[in-house]
Amino acid sequence: MLVSDTLTFGDTYLALAEAAKHLGREVNPTILTPLDFARRRQGGGLIRGAGHDATQGLADRRRR
Repeated sequence: MLVSDTLTFGDTYLALAEAAKHLGREVNPTILTPLDFARRRQGGGLIRGAGHDATQGLADRRRR
């Protein structure tokens, strides 16, 4: 899972191509915007056990 406002699926797929080759299988990342990540976290969606630190790190980086 990747959280970004700027990554596209195409860019991500190209970046993970070598990993997929090494693993011998496709890598299918989920790309969420920070807003979508926060919504899923609040709604109890697919993110389980992600603590406060996961989203706090994003907020801290944006303030810099």
